[in-house]
Amino acid sequence: MEAVSLEAWSRELNARRGSVVVVAVWASWCRPCIDMLPAMVVLSERYGEKGVLLVSLCLDDYTRPEDIEAAEKIVVAREARFPHFLLKQDIAASLEALALEDLPAVLVYDRTGELKYRLEGDRWSNEISPFDVESAVESLL
Repeated sequence: MEAVSLEAWSRELNARRGSVVVVAVWASWCRPCIDMLPAMVVLSERYGEKGVLLVSLCLDDYTRPEDIEAAEKIVVAREARFPHFLLKQDIAASLEALALEDLPAVLVYDRTGELKYRLEGDRWSNEISPFDVESAVESLL
């Protein structure tokens, strides 16, 4: 898991232009986030050859080694073999910078790097439907 500033995160996204980019925004303490990861792994495997790149952006406390270790264990346990980044700022600032209300969230960018979909957990279960993510991806292919 690579720790990045908000500016470095923007550069990471820009480097992926030309692909549809799906960003799973999560934290190790967020149960719906962890539950979402297996669906993101399936999505990555299903659409990888079609020009879809999946990355994760973790909002755990970057100053706490135990939080980083917990997040890394989750990634390994879920066999999430795509790039993982840890945003180097507190969660409130991160959510504000990403224009998100809460976690989990999935951001989907088109091939030009423009954010096209901002999917957030529903207010009842705080879950994101894998169908909604897949529909967003399909619409951009």
